[in-house]
Amino acid sequence: MSEKLSGGKHYMPFVVDQTPYCVWDAQLATHNMMFIRGVNPDYFSFQASLLESAPEESQRDLMAIAARSFYVHALESTLALLFAGLQAPQCVFAWIQRYNPKDLDALVRKVNEGTAFKTRCTKHPDSWEGIADFYLTYMPGQLTASDGKQVEKSSLIPLLAKALRNLANDYLELEIRHGYNAMKHGFRIMPGSVRAAFVPEKSPGVVDEKAEPFVLGGSDGGAAMFEVVAEKGRTWNLRVSWRADNWDFGQTVQRLQLAGVWMACLKAGLRAHLHDTEQPPPKWVWIADENFYEAPWKGLEGVRNVNLNFGDFDIPDAITKDWILASYEPQ
Repeated sequence: MSEKLSGGKHYMPFVVDQTPYCVWDAQLATHNMMFIRGVNPDYFSFQASLLESAPEESQRDLMAIAARSFYVHALESTLALLFAGLQAPQCVFAWIQRYNPKDLDALVRKVNEGTAFKTRCTKHPDSWEGIADFYLTYMPGQLTASDGKQVEKSSLIPLLAKALRNLANDYLELEIRHGYNAMKHGFRIMPGSVRAAFVPEKSPGVVDEKAEPFVLGGSDGGAAMFEVVAEKGRTWNLRVSWRADNWDFGQTVQRLQLAGVWMACLKAGLRAHLHDTEQPPPKWVWIADENFYEAPWKGLEGVRNVNLNFGDFDIPDAITKDWILASYEPQ
């Protein structure tokens, strides 16, 4: 319930991780519920269904890029909604508009470490299991799938908690983050997976062309990109490196589906906790196959990433900002 001043002004103090805010709105509770009802997890299940349609081999690399991009977008969106509901359930939309990735990083790490963070929950959830238990409080004790198979809520919560932990750890993976940013900002990637192999030599430096190479393996999805890293102390000097990341297309689609499942549960949980009685009632979503919740993170073998540094040499002190700007002046 938001606080109310004379004249009908509603306000709600909240934090994004540790940063304090106060939102003001004449119809705060109404607008907050409008936002929550408007969350559409079907968007991510729709993306997954598009990806599951068998692509032509010539389009496989592009489909893998789409899967990775869709997944990381779903991942951040799901975690943002999750922590908005924990820290600011009465003004979810305001929290989501004020957070930045560093806030999500900090909150995810706190949960991983069991460190307390500010929350409006009366029972502080200090683990992914605790968070799952909170959001799924009002889930029916027994669920029936479309095929008639029944699932007990008590057996479902640990599975969803494990999936949530894995999703959160993916969000902290710098390789995943950097790759997504390279896709999102300027599409500065080269689609295609990278495979590594060792080839025997006849003699030092001379490849034995008749020998079979020893392949370390690769994957059916991946991308390569150039990166420029600023030199410490002289940030105008940018050292070039090249990185290639590999991922499994099918498992990425499965992770996307699980992020969508969790977003649907977050929406249903928030509506239930805020006592929203508008029809249709909260929609709980789950996957009947118990193995599905961990399958996307199993069996990841082969080369996951490759890094090559092309700028590891001394840079002359004479290269200054003034020297760079002077290069644009007429000679």
